Amino acid sequence: MHNYSTPFQLLNAAGLSGFRSYEDAAITIGRLDATACLATPGLRALLVLRCAALPLRAGREGMIALLRSDREGQLSVQYATLLAGAAKARGGVVPTLHWMCEQLGIPNVAGRATDSQSEISSTIEGLLQDSGERTPPVLKVAAVAAALTRLDLEAGHRVALIALAAALLLCKGGATSDTWLTLALPIELSFVSVDEKERGAWLTSAFGALAREGRAIERGLTTAATQIADDASEIRRAYGRAAISALELHRLLADKLVLTLPDVARALGFTAPTAGAAMERLESLGIASEVTGQHRSREFVYTALVDAFAP
Repeated sequence: MHNYSTPFQLLNAAGLSGFRSYEDAAITIGRLDATACLATPGLRALLVLRCAALPLRAGREGMIALLRSDREGQLSVQYATLLAGAAKARGGVVPTLHWMCEQLGIPNVAGRATDSQSEISSTIEGLLQDSGERTPPVLKVAAVAAALTRLDLEAGHRVALIALAAALLLCKGGATSDTWLTLALPIELSFVSVDEKERGAWLTSAFGALAREGRAIERGLTTAATQIADDASEIRRAYGRAAISALELHRLLADKLVLTLPDVARALGFTAPTAGAAMERLESLGIASEVTGQHRSREFVYTALVDAFAP
């Protein structure tokens, strides 16, 4: 068995600083999950969008692209795989390495592997399928990520695979209730194979990356909640008694994040003119933004909320 197969040996190699980093990450992730569980559906959905966009460094525009109905490309593949894997993880199933590679369009690792690569692949499969009770999920994420750096993959494939595995393992292990957090490694750590001398320092950095991402998301949740309240107040101030339809639309947009005018009419029972007028009011205040640039099938996004979570 490859020597990266034992998570606790990996943690032991990190020493006292590694234990402290692990504790910081675990506490931060626990606090994040408690906060996220109390957030609105729209904000929770944004966490998943960020989780998909982060490893590909997609940023604000990438998250908006994921909200659109015509999304395509590698970012869309990462998002779709994350959603499919999350359904498995919530059902108590951790997807295999083969499944994740297949879904992400990564060439078959086992089919072209050397004996050494096959051994690493087997180690990763063993780590993935280990029960959450045996290995704490935060520690398992770091151990799997360390093993994944040993695979002979293109750098982009490696980053996407590490991020996907991390999000699913945290969800399956109960550290997060959904795929709200992933391991966003510094670029120099993502592309470098972890050898014997580096593994302690690498692990400490990985825990630090988890903790930083957890704190960033917590700040995003606070910022977004404040933004929603401030925008509702601005609607009331700007439109007075005429604000009722705009406020109803604002609440709907905060939950759905992206809407078409037919969506608004169906959900709120508005006529087409009322739906259009309410959306125009949100646009005039900078709350809703049209993102297709089309005259038909227009889609409106609550861009300020996306900004709060954009990597």
